[in-house]
Amino acid sequence: MTVPTWQDALLRYGVPRDLVTRARRAPFSVQSVGSALSVTPSSGHARPIYETEFERSLPLLDHAGRAELVHASFNSSYIEAIADDLRRSVGEGTTAPADAAWERYGRALHRAMAEVLEEFPEESRPHALETADYWISVGLTIGLERPHQARRLLELIEAEEDERAALGEDASAFIEEALE
Repeated sequence: MTVPTWQDALLRYGVPRDLVTRARRAPFSVQSVGSALSVTPSSGHARPIYETEFERSLPLLDHAGRAELVHASFNSSYIEAIADDLRRSVGEGTTAPADAAWERYGRALHRAMAEVLEEFPEESRPHALETADYWISVGLTIGLERPHQARRLLELIEAEEDERAALGEDASAFIEEALE
């Protein structure tokens, strides 16, 4: 069975989704907001789930008693439903093609920036990824609409030919991971 990751959760719930808890079949919605998942039950009172809570609860979901799981997280019922949904989306291919392509791009971006992201506080990481995504989009637009100026700009940014060659290799690896 696939073990969901925090990154999978943040990517999947970039768009709000409606789920139900396993035991009580209680409806709730979940959406990623910054570096957290925001869970909103039918009461309308949203509560955050952070990476540490999610990661601490995952190993207990199918192997621990209810008391141990509740001790690990007050949000255990929601985390259980989220993990079930994540497993279904991967195992059954229920993610729409556009969602899958976006998630693949997001994973590639996250992996490409993993070393740099470790230096950021956890709450700043989503902003760093959004900023990187924006500048990738700007770079692609310049490259497509103004290729001659894109070449000049790249030569300005990376004056050394070896460094530009290394960037080309990184770009090829990123494209392969994000698109293929």
